[in-house]
Amino acid sequence: MSNEENELFMVKQAQSFRKSDPDAAKAWIMTAKVLYPTAFNVQYEAYLFERDGKNYEEAAKCFSVIATNFPNRHAELWQEINALTNALRTENENTPEQEFFVKMYKHLTDDVQHNIFMHTINHCGDDLEQCICIYILMFKKFPKSVTTHAPRLLELLAEGMTTDPDVYQRILVEDVLPMIQHKPPELPPVLACRLYTNSLEYYLRQIMDSETEPADPWKTIFKVLMLCGQMMGWEPFLPFSKQGSQNVYWEKLVDILSASPPGSSKVLFYATTLFIYSLYGYIRNCRLRIDDADVSHVLVEGFIEWAPDGDGAEDQSMEPPKFSLTTPNSPDLSNAFLHAAQCWQLLNTDQFQRDFSQLMVALPLAPWISRFLFDLAIYFGHRDEANKLMGEMTTQSSLVKSLQILSLNLMQGSMTVSGSRDSFAEPSQDSFLSLPFSYRAFSAF
Repeated sequence: MSNEENELFMVKQAQSFRKSDPDAAKAWIMTAKVLYPTAFNVQYEAYLFERDGKNYEEAAKCFSVIATNFPNRHAELWQEINALTNALRTENENTPEQEFFVKMYKHLTDDVQHNIFMHTINHCGDDLEQCICIYILMFKKFPKSVTTHAPRLLELLAEGMTTDPDVYQRILVEDVLPMIQHKPPELPPVLACRLYTNSLEYYLRQIMDSETEPADPWKTIFKVLMLCGQMMGWEPFLPFSKQGSQNVYWEKLVDILSASPPGSSKVLFYATTLFIYSLYGYIRNCRLRIDDADVSHVLVEGFIEWAPDGDGAEDQSMEPPKFSLTTPNSPDLSNAFLHAAQCWQLLNTDQFQRDFSQLMVALPLAPWISRFLFDLAIYFGHRDEANKLMGEMTTQSSLVKSLQILSLNLMQGSMTVSGSRDSFAEPSQDSFLSLPFSYRAFSAF
């Protein structure tokens, strides 16, 4: 009888006694291990014996021998590894069988634990979701591995977002970014910007869904912005503060712009984030609930009394136009609108317009943008453009729409002493720094 035949005979003997006479089964296994220490079938049978007996520590020893000496040879081993990693992924909702694997895992050495994760990752094949989940599990068990393996995980997430953005954006934002925030890895700028765009899209969808809007979403968005900036070595922007004036953010953006080359990605993403934040503040304040009543604000053409000829009319026509503060919320509305308009002007200059347009297509901002562009056309006196945008908007309130139509009608005819209205041209890099005010009023009802 050959060695292989002897080995198989002893394994079958152990198997036959496993349930009826455990002591006899163990004796056969111990004998086989002495005679054939490098045989997979013998070592695997020893592991099964301890596993079925719920002997966590001994099973861990046997499993370590198999995982170390036979890492790529047998399907049975990979079945056990998959069962182990699946149990660890659902550690708080385990069946009795899965509970065994969780307890056995605690008796494995750190090296074996880490090797199990790496072997599993290397054998995931096309199962992208499983591979990502194993990376996350490994990061939880071995936080120091983040520095080495985070770039690959982030690449996989970016790949997954092309097929199922909802699932992989959630994994990125809720699971991965918190793990890497203290030691962000260096990433290629294209990948880092893509990850930030997807994170921003995830949060914007939550903000627009009134039932799931998270607490302090902008604090988190600014944190993610800073994190992605660190990955690319950018000069830090300012942390988010509800009490901080938006002027501070704009001034910081101007400082960064002045020290950056034309078309800088850093300026593009900082300015885009500030634009969306200001736009959010504007849209949110356009409709508020005050004293158990819904109060809407609509930007309309204002009225002023013109001085008669010879009584300073010429001087008056040269004064910077401004907003009329008609409600307690008008200052917040006007500030948010003007900062959004400043960022809009900057981002629509030649150096940023192409990339900014692509971002606007990727982000779910269409409802906000249509309202903002209409009000921007009203603000700058572009009646034809406003009239066109009116047809593209979906206004819930008929009263709001009526006021907007009224504002369009008021824009006809002579609105200045000279009988003409200055047109708004695309700003140069210097001109957007001081956005002129226009005389407009917020009507509240």
